[in-house]
Amino acid sequence: MRNYKGKTVEQFLEMLIAERGASHNTCISY
Repeated sequence: MRNYKGKTVEQFLEMLIAERGASHNTCISY
């Protein structure tokens, strides 16, 4: 998880947001 650069960081953040949004819609776990 140390090789994130440029677009990879953006994709990683988008994935986190997507997972957080999905889990938030189904059940609040955060």
